[in-house]
Amino acid sequence: MNPSADLTWMFGLLISILLSLVVYFVRLLHVDFRRMQKDIAEVKTTTQLIKSEFKGGLELMNLRVGQLEAKVKQFEDIFYNSIKYEKE
Repeated sequence: MNPSADLTWMFGLLISILLSLVVYFVRLLHVDFRRMQKDIAEVKTTTQLIKSEFKGGLELMNLRVGQLEAKVKQFEDIFYNSIKYEKE
């Protein structure tokens, strides 16, 4: 057999093995990116859920603070009016 034919055959085999390894790692990389996309979607959903829960809690607290301010204002008015009538 011709030595250059043996060398060509071995060179082709080496290129084929190297390309197979590249394809294998590209597939693994592709799977990892798909998993990462799925994880990012879950994180976005969870973040939006937490954000909406905090927003609802903040609105409820603001409503209660407003109610308490109104009650304190009523008590202040009653207290100041009673002091004003006592002075007269």
